[in-house]
Amino acid sequence: MTMFDLSADLQAFYDKHVRLGSERRKKLAGHRDLNITRLKNGLDDLAEESKRPRPHPYNWQNQGGLRDAHPQSGSARRQRL
Repeated sequence: MTMFDLSADLQAFYDKHVRLGSERRKKLAGHRDLNITRLKNGLDDLAEESKRPRPHPYNWQNQGGLRDAHPQSGSARRQRL
């Protein structure tokens, strides 16, 4: 029985079709950061309107491959709190 080593082909497929490139990861991280800012600003506006406190989320987690794309994500952010 003959065995074939397809690891190089699988790695090439993974790199080309599965992984996000660094440019796309940066773009997605920018969207994430913008949405977090919009959320916090919206809570501030709502608190001002209603005269009731609206606390900001104190913890959030990145998903999957974007985990290392932001310096304040995960455990690094928790350590500062």
